[in-house]
Amino acid sequence: MDIFAWIAAERIEEGIREGKFRNLLGEGKPLDLNDDDHIAPEMRLAFRIMKNAGVTPVEVSLRKEIDNLRKEIKNTHSKEQRAKLERELRCMTLRMSLMMERK
Repeated sequence: MDIFAWIAAERIEEGIREGKFRNLLGEGKPLDLNDDDHIAPEMRLAFRIMKNAGVTPVEVSLRKEIDNLRKEIKNTHSKEQRAKLERELRCMTLRMSLMMERK
């Protein structure tokens, strides 16, 4: 776990202990995962079509691949294999950075 995830987890635990998450709007109700208010109106139809077709946005697929590579690197004992995976991870991370810059 990286330092930012650890800090976030600690803050969430602290908030739970202090009761900061009690009596929030919608508490105890399921999340509406079909809510598309965060998507620009002109993009909603395209995202809905992609979702219904089972297509994942490139960024999401790339992030999953990066996470899987990190796990694989952790579990690899061969120095040669680890070096190969780390090179691949650097390439993917660079690709993701470039994609985010363009947006």
